[in-house]
This record gives sequence, C-alpha cells and structure tokens, in this order.
Amino acid sequence: MKYFVEITDTSDLPLLVKEAKSPIYILGEGCNTIFNDSKVLPYFVIHMKNKGIEKLSENTFKVQAGHSWDDFVKYSVECDYSGIEALSAIPGSVGASPVQNIGAYGQEVCGTIIQVHVFDLKESIFKTLSNRECGFGYRTSIFKTTEKNRYIITAVTFKLSKNPPSTLNYPDLKNYFKKTPTLREIRDAIISIRSKKLPDPKITPNVGSYFENIIVDETTISRLKINFPSIPLYNSFKIPTGWLIDQCGLKGKSFGPIKISENNALVLTHDGAGTYSDLYYAEKFISDEVYKKFGLKIAREANILS
Repeated sequence: MKYFVEITDTSDLPLLVKEAKSPIYILGEGCNTIFNDSKVLPYFVIHMKNKGIEKLSENTFKVQAGHSWDDFVKYSVECDYSGIEALSAIPGSVGASPVQNIGAYGQEVCGTIIQVHVFDLKESIFKTLSNRECGFGYRTSIFKTTEKNRYIITAVTFKLSKNPPSTLNYPDLKNYFKKTPTLREIRDAIISIRSKKLPDPKITPNVGSYFENIIVDETTISRLKINFPSIPLYNSFKIPTGWLIDQCGLKGKSFGPIKISENNALVLTHDGAGTYSDLYYAEKFISDEVYKKFGLKIAREANILS
C-alpha cells in the first residue's frame, strides 16, 4: 500500500479525504479482500476502527462501522433481540455488512437496516441514506454497484425485534432442533455448522465463500433440470455454486498452493505461499469448468484490490 491510516473518529474524515493524493480505498476487517501482490498498490487506504453500539430506542441501534459484525450479533442475542441471529459467525465489520448485503440461512442484513450513515466523497458531506436508497439486492447494494467508491460508511442503524425467532427451514439447522429453538440455540448451532464448513482463516488462509451463488430465471432452470434433475434450488431461483463446483469433480482439487476445500467447494485456501497469479489461474479454471458443464457463469464474491 502507498498510504495507510486508521480512523477512530469519523469527524477526521473531511480533512483526511481532502489531503489524500491517491485513490481512496476503505478497509474494514479485510476478511473479504485480496491484495494483488505483484505491485505496490497506489491507494490511500482508510482502515475504519471506530467502534460502539448506541441504543436509540427500545429496538433500534446505531452501530459504528468499525465494530465487529459478530460482536454486534452476539450483543443482540444476549439482549434477546431477533433479526440477525442467523448471521452469526460471519467475519467482518458492521460497515461492510450493507455493501455485500450479507446473508445466511434465510436472513439478509437489509431486513434489519433502517439507515446507513455515510461520508459522501463526491459532495464532501456527511449523509444518511434510507434502506430504500441503498438499493439492496442479493449480495449487492449501491455501495457495490452504481455508487461504488462514492461513500464511506461511518455507521449503520438497525431495527431488531423482541419477537421469538422465526422457524428456520434450512436442512443444516433442522437437523439440530426438535422444537422451536431460542436465539442462543440458533446462534450456537450456526457457529458450530460454520466451523465445520469454513476453515478458520487464522489457521488456514481463506476469504470465506470465494464465489457467489447464482440467481437464474425460470427458462434456465427448465433447461438445467433436463440434464440435472436433482439440481438443488433455494427460493426457487438460487443455485448453490458450491454444488456446481462439486459436480464438476473439483472439490479438494489443488492448484499448487491454492486448493478448493474438501468441506466446502465455495472456499479457496492457500498454504501461505500462494500468489495472485496462482489464485487467478485457479479462479479461471473453476469458472471455465462450471461453464462447460452447466452453461452458467459464476461470479467472484471476494473483493480483489489490484
């Protein structure tokens, strides 16, 4: 990196941005970011380290962007608030959660977000965006698409619920429970499930799910079911990309220092010696194999900075 600075007080942003001489890149915990190691990256990296949870009303909370996402989930469960318990053990910061519209086990973070507080780099002012203005979709938002690189997210306001958790219909969770689970039981189960499917990045370097699941239309589903009648579907139109990769016989395959996890075909790991070129080769090989077998183009979920 050419420049790197940590922010604990967002009031410093206007002056810092004004003085920046390079393109600005905002970094949370960095767990979904891959850096191209083939060159010095010409970025002014701002690492958001502002933390804190402010209770605004009975069920509304404003959380600083640099706060750990899972720490916020843990806090909500311990205080008996439902709405994000299924998003337990997702690494990253609160500020990153709207960008990707993180989701798991039938919950998406956009279902609890009221407002996203930002610093607008285009207008050099602080703003508050409503849920609707964020343009949330499956694993996306304006922060990732139409307004990418325009806003620095400083905090997020969530509305949670005191109602009991809704029944979760995912098979992995159903196997855990014989009766309606509590919030703590759901969180514990998800942490256990994720620990078995996703290698600990502190031990085995990885960025979690490397590829996104695929959303297709009815025509594509009809075509695929002719040759692949057992193809799994979520919410009628979402195909798990891990299943596609597995069907290509790639689970566990190594590409030198890069490897597809034996437990989860969405996860790419490396042995500590992998380079960006090694990763690029593995990604292209996997994408090409899926396209040859299914006629589907898979997209990277991880963010590569190059």
